Amino acid sequence: MVKGKKTTFHPIKCEWFVLILVFLYVLKSNAIPQFGLVSPLATVNCSSYCRCQLVDIHHGIQQHYHKHNTFSATKFGSDFKSSSKHSEFLGIFSLVVGNMIAISCNINDGRSHTVSSLLNGIEYLKYSALSVSCRSGEELIWDIPSWQVSFNIFESKKCKLVPEDDTTTLTIPMNMWIFEAIGVGKDLIKQLDIKYTTNTLSFSIEGTDTFNIPDRWRGDDMISVDRFNLQSNNLKRFDCKIQFTKDMDMINLNDNDLTKFPECLLRENHIRIHFLSLSNNDISDISCLFGKAIHESVVESIDLSFNSLQKVGTFMPIKELTILDLSNNQITQINDDAFNQLHDLKQLHLQNNRINFIGPVAFRENVNLRTLKLNNNFLKHVQTEQFATKVRIIVDLRKNRLRTPPLMPEIKKNGYPSHIDVFGAINPFVCDCHMVDFQRFLETNITSGKKHFIDLDQFRCNGPRVNKGKALRNISFTQSCPYIDDCPLNCECTLFNTENFVINCTARRLLEMPEAIPIYPNSRIILDLSHNPLQLLGHRSYLGKLSELYMDNCLMTSVSPQAILSLQNVQVLRLHNNLLQKLPSNTKNITLKKANNVTLHNNRWSCSCDSLWLPNWISTHRSVVWMPGSILCNYLKKPVEDFSPGDVNCESFSNKDVILALSMIVSSVLSTFLLFFYYTKEIKLFLYTKLGLRLCTDFSYGDIFSPYDAFVSYGQDNYQWVVDTLVPTLEQGPKKYKLCLHYRDFPTNESNIENIPWAIRLSRCSILVLSKDFLKKEWCIMELRAVFQRLLMSANKLIIIATDDVNPDELTPDLREYIKTHDFLMVNERRFWEKLEMFLPPKESINDILPLMQTDSNNDDVLMDRKEESTDNPVEYGEGDVSCKNDGFEYGDCRS
Repeated sequence: MVKGKKTTFHPIKCEWFVLILVFLYVLKSNAIPQFGLVSPLATVNCSSYCRCQLVDIHHGIQQHYHKHNTFSATKFGSDFKSSSKHSEFLGIFSLVVGNMIAISCNINDGRSHTVSSLLNGIEYLKYSALSVSCRSGEELIWDIPSWQVSFNIFESKKCKLVPEDDTTTLTIPMNMWIFEAIGVGKDLIKQLDIKYTTNTLSFSIEGTDTFNIPDRWRGDDMISVDRFNLQSNNLKRFDCKIQFTKDMDMINLNDNDLTKFPECLLRENHIRIHFLSLSNNDISDISCLFGKAIHESVVESIDLSFNSLQKVGTFMPIKELTILDLSNNQITQINDDAFNQLHDLKQLHLQNNRINFIGPVAFRENVNLRTLKLNNNFLKHVQTEQFATKVRIIVDLRKNRLRTPPLMPEIKKNGYPSHIDVFGAINPFVCDCHMVDFQRFLETNITSGKKHFIDLDQFRCNGPRVNKGKALRNISFTQSCPYIDDCPLNCECTLFNTENFVINCTARRLLEMPEAIPIYPNSRIILDLSHNPLQLLGHRSYLGKLSELYMDNCLMTSVSPQAILSLQNVQVLRLHNNLLQKLPSNTKNITLKKANNVTLHNNRWSCSCDSLWLPNWISTHRSVVWMPGSILCNYLKKPVEDFSPGDVNCESFSNKDVILALSMIVSSVLSTFLLFFYYTKEIKLFLYTKLGLRLCTDFSYGDIFSPYDAFVSYGQDNYQWVVDTLVPTLEQGPKKYKLCLHYRDFPTNESNIENIPWAIRLSRCSILVLSKDFLKKEWCIMELRAVFQRLLMSANKLIIIATDDVNPDELTPDLREYIKTHDFLMVNERRFWEKLEMFLPPKESINDILPLMQTDSNNDDVLMDRKEESTDNPVEYGEGDVSCKNDGFEYGDCRS
């Protein structure tokens, strides 16, 4: 191509004139007599490496062109069209020329051969085509003169093509129509002379080691070539040193090292390229394609796949561009104006990039766009507004990051756009209640026979857990669907038949009630908090909206007055299998008018003077309370509804009695205060060892039903002493204490800090072993200190044991405060083990309590047997009987 010139006429060179004269001579002496005739092959002396046959010239040319069209047509389909005007021109001569001799050779002997020897016996004025294939890189010596006009087609594969000697070049003859050399040596382009290629239609060289086009080629004419292929040659730059024809069928520069789009191909406004292929290069700069067009370039197809593109600007108007392939690059976003000026675009390939953003109207101006490939990117959203209105298009969105089916928001707004068909499989679809509208859309379209989701059968759910891996179209979302928006952490929210909205938090190791829950409109809200170590039914803003509340099989000890007030409209309230001793006093003024199922059995009802109203309240709700007779007083061993004032002495004391009692108490306290102040620990030890009495300790122990007697926390330097001395002495001693130790009883899949509150809740007391190493390392961790300060130091009884190397005066201020208010022992102090046993919770009291907890009912066992309950029994919401379950929380095991 002549750079910087606008020429419409090329003067005929001397070589052209000679070529025309020779070609006319050939037609006169050789071709015309053959018209309609086929010369017998018996007169042809073929080389022993080859086989020869007569073929129709037109058919031979078309076979070559079809071979090069196959890949492009397969990749781009019917929109890719090859129209070689020069092949049509040659077809006119084929009517005159008729046939040619096709010579096919296979060389595998490892020796050198001359091209003329393979053409041996072929008359110079017979049109011939030579195809040579080598197996071991044999040398093929080019000894064909430039004036050899009857040698018209040359194809070589894996043969090293070399000139006759080092002083000559390898010249292509003047009437060579097709020249194709694949894997012919790294220096072929440097050695090649193309000045006589005026009549060459297809020029192809692959597999050399050439960085740039030789300067020798500058100004040479390939005015007939319509297929130019320099694939796989390590080219780093292509600057159009050759003058091409006005109409190029294909320019193929694939598999090179180009870093910039060849701007020279767009400089002249008279050139037309049907297919420009630049795939598998290292192109990162295509800025010459952006902005305003300098010339009216015409390129019908551009392939820039497998390059290093990162950004896409605004493409300039490229006339008749129907296919643009930008796939397999590193593009991250597509702006609204990127393709606005490509009005003829039919196919746009953007697959296998890193696109995470597409402008709101990115493809709206591309009214002829029929195929858009965006698969294997990072897209999370696609909108109808991004495409041209009412223009039929197929969009491929497979392997992106769509959490809902493509364009699903449009279904809720205006219905699915009928002109868009999509591929959408292999996306991380979240199959929750938002899919209800999508399912209804599918049902409508199946009825009408429409199918906009081409690969719907391959849609799979990536979440939530209940639907993971399932085929989307096989799930009935209208019957049951998970709801994940604002669902409490570790809970599962499910909508059943759009009527019952269930928040299932059972057995999730919750220490507190959720602060908030989602509210699904026009549905019954059911909250299941059963089988959690919850201690308080406190007030939450959502309690008044609940239809059913399940808090059975917890560790609940109290209910707040505000909570019971908010639950007046509840239909199901299950509080059985807890540690409740009483209900708030305001409960006596509340009537659960809408309730149909209330459970209160298997609790520790105190039946005291302030609970005299409870029997009457139970009688009022007898029709909805499950088995009122099984609600027992803890110590009286009788049903609460039979409890009366005669069972307890509730008479008030006189003023004299009160004054006398107070005087005795004050005098007793004053008389013993000084003794206890100086000899507290010794007095406690004496009373315990001699009389078995524990002074001022019982009230601070954890619940007697806790599965562990003590939780032991210690530093790594005390590990040996704890394992070899402390644990055997306590667990194998007379009392048989059961200890909770992190290395033995903690779950392995969670950190120790996360498990400490859990261990404290399940232990009657806690033991903290202090050492200098512990104070320097573990106690410096803010999370650990926060856990001990908030829970361990206040949740139950704390015993602090200090090793020999700890000086109490050197402790931190917070630890010194804990020592003053908790039991403190030094390992080396006198009678250490007796004092430790005195501080530990008593073992015998549980035997006095267990008989009181027995019941004649056939339902749930008491707390100590709860770990045997089945984890597979579902809670049947709204039924009149009790169906208790346990989904993994076991009160008798710290590791659950």
